[in-house]
Amino acid sequence: MWDFLDLLIRLNSMDADPIWRLESRSSRPLMARLLLPHAQLVNASASLMVNGVCERSNRCHLGDLFACIPGNQSNGLSYIDDAIKSGARAFLLDRPLPQLPYPQLITPTVRGDFSRLCHALSGFPSHELTTAGITGTNGKTSTTWLLQAIWRSIGIRSGLMGTIHHETGGFSPHASNLTTPTSAHLANLLRETHENHATHTALELSSHALDQQRCAGLMLDVAAITNVTRDHLDYHATFEDYLDAKARIASHIKSGGTLWLNEASATYHQLRDALEGHQFDPIRLRTFGMTPHADLSASDIRPTKTGSRFIVTHQRQSVETTLHLAGHHNIENALTAIACALSTGISLKDACHGVSTLAHVPGRLQRVDAGQPLDVFVDYAHTPDGLTRVLQSLRSQTTGRLIVVFGAGGNRDIAKRPLMGDAVAKYADVMVLTSDNPRHEEPMSIIHQVFAGIPNTATGNVAIEADRHNAIAYALSKAEPGDTVLIAGKGHETTQTIGDQVIPFDDARVIHSLLSVPPILPLDRPTPDTHPWRKTG
Repeated sequence: MWDFLDLLIRLNSMDADPIWRLESRSSRPLMARLLLPHAQLVNASASLMVNGVCERSNRCHLGDLFACIPGNQSNGLSYIDDAIKSGARAFLLDRPLPQLPYPQLITPTVRGDFSRLCHALSGFPSHELTTAGITGTNGKTSTTWLLQAIWRSIGIRSGLMGTIHHETGGFSPHASNLTTPTSAHLANLLRETHENHATHTALELSSHALDQQRCAGLMLDVAAITNVTRDHLDYHATFEDYLDAKARIASHIKSGGTLWLNEASATYHQLRDALEGHQFDPIRLRTFGMTPHADLSASDIRPTKTGSRFIVTHQRQSVETTLHLAGHHNIENALTAIACALSTGISLKDACHGVSTLAHVPGRLQRVDAGQPLDVFVDYAHTPDGLTRVLQSLRSQTTGRLIVVFGAGGNRDIAKRPLMGDAVAKYADVMVLTSDNPRHEEPMSIIHQVFAGIPNTATGNVAIEADRHNAIAYALSKAEPGDTVLIAGKGHETTQTIGDQVIPFDDARVIHSLLSVPPILPLDRPTPDTHPWRKTG
């Protein structure tokens, strides 16, 4: 397979368009039959050439191929006339359209083939880079940042693509709207990374992107699955479907590459079973984790208030390292990064030193210090497992009370909301329920569903304030020296989505402003009189 890609790269050099272009274009036309040999040609000869492809009708240029991608809310077939007006002169479809007098490429996998075309027109940039892909419910962002820190510590110029932003080896990062960019955007970012003379890149790969084949055409030298716990069941029909989507990362690994699995994860064996259900090129399967039999393991763990020290062992070699990211879960993230670094040719000693050079990851158990006599953190945790991991870490280092402000996002997995309430109740002394990104749901309805998971014995420790700013103010006003306050759910985000409005909102900035003049805001606790939906019994 890779010999074929090598041939394409040698035959088709190109100049990449600017990164903000959301379609893929090549300076040299490529033969459609060579790019998609399985596609049926209608109204076209085998010599049909493609030099531009787009999935949005208003992005087409004269002569482009328009991909009619089927979606959950709309279908590209509805935009054919608009695409023609914009200049499209060929179409990628899942069925022939006799009434359409233009060349048609018919394939049952339109979305995946569109992505492969994007990477082909960009010259298959991931084939020229050393690439590491990270997927999992929690830990993707921290792992990619730790991996990039390892590479940078030994002078490797690298890129990074994920939830916080996208880096391509240049001076300024690109904004990130999706954990994993769209197909064309991803191909263009990788092309820019190569053109900026970076040699390595770390990518977060979401279950949505893997399921939708947005990554088709991406080639990885190494991949890792951090963990798989409940999330995104508003999109995936079942947890098994969600886990299966994560397992598909294996299909993107180059022949002879490596896939690392967390042996300590509760779903480790399920993942192994899911991997057996997929066909992919021969790869090496390795394990990491807090287990003595893992190929890469951690031991002699000594937690500190700001991180931990521990020993990493691989192939009978042991190296001690210091991690400046707090929490037991970040030791797992560091192991994941070290594992991927080993598979890209980095020594264990250099990898362990590299993780010690990262001071923090924005919005990931990020300490907010305004001179207050207590600890305040913001964190992105927004799943039951994510909250549990963070709260376990904070509970172990808190001498006073643990105060948690949290909510659940609107128009997302409803069933996880009571599980989030239950998870927080296990560790928090004071809970403040508030809005996350309610989107098009009623905030109090979301809060109601989270509250339903809190045991009756803990409901007296709950305060409710749908306004996130006021909720944070209340939590800070109740905190005393020795307490720890966690503001969970949004982490690095700098906006809040309410209905159709996206308003500026940064948890860390709000905390700083409130700590300068601490307010005292009275909030009612959810008694049966004020909240008739309170659980009783």
